[in-house]
Amino acid sequence: MKKEINKKTIILVIVSILCIIGSIFLIKLTLKPKETKENFEIEGIDVTKNEDILKDTTIGEFDITKQVLYNSEGVSLFSAIVENNTEKDLKITRLYGIFTINEKEEKLILLDDIEIKKGTTFPINITFDRDVLNTTNIEYVLED
Repeated sequence: MKKEINKKTIILVIVSILCIIGSIFLIKLTLKPKETKENFEIEGIDVTKNEDILKDTTIGEFDITKQVLYNSEGVSLFSAIVENNTEKDLKITRLYGIFTINEKEEKLILLDDIEIKKGTTFPINITFDRDVLNTTNIEYVLED
């Protein structure tokens, strides 16, 4: 005697299997660790994790955010974003960064003669010809 399987039963089994597979996928996706500064690693590139010196800063009417120090094979990069969150266009005549590295201060021009439109941002990318991940302080000076 053969049992006849109706179409409703087949559809119910297929939907059940798809729900189980979808649930497994969502659980795996939810449990996957998020990428943060603490676990961000690329082979051959070191990233400083010192939140004390890379904290968001306000200087004048500008916010300096998303600061990061990278190093690869003895060459370092300082990267940050300058934000103009005001309701007017603003000009930066000169923005200096004073980096304290191995107890010595090094003053660098980060931005020179830049206009940042209201509500927009401008990137800072400065390279060093040596490893500066041991920077202990960054101070910003805005020149009028």
